[in-house]
Amino acid sequence: MEKEKRDYQKELKAIQIEKEEVQSRYAGIRRELEDRNEELVYRLEKESRELDDPNINREKELVRIYEERLSVFRKHKYEQEEYYDVLEQQERGTLQKLSDKERDIKVEMNKDNENKN
Repeated sequence: MEKEKRDYQKELKAIQIEKEEVQSRYAGIRRELEDRNEELVYRLEKESRELDDPNINREKELVRIYEERLSVFRKHKYEQEEYYDVLEQQERGTLQKLSDKERDIKVEMNKDNENKN
């Protein structure tokens, strides 16, 4: 039985397409996170401005409520930044695995070409 000829170019093209899909998927997630981050920054600034309002500063209960809300927004912003970092690590890991696979295919392709000669 003759060994079936392997289509290395097809495999490399499939890996390239998969890399592009990974990059596109993570870019979409990053854009969504950046939009949410903009909203959080806006809300943080708004809450800070309102907290500085003299009418609010006179009422201890209002001050407590605004400070609590600011704390929640800050915490959420921090958690979002952590998640963003995790996503970047996942993307790099996935792309590295695909690059390793691509490198292995190229090595096999070169070995096959050398054996033919």
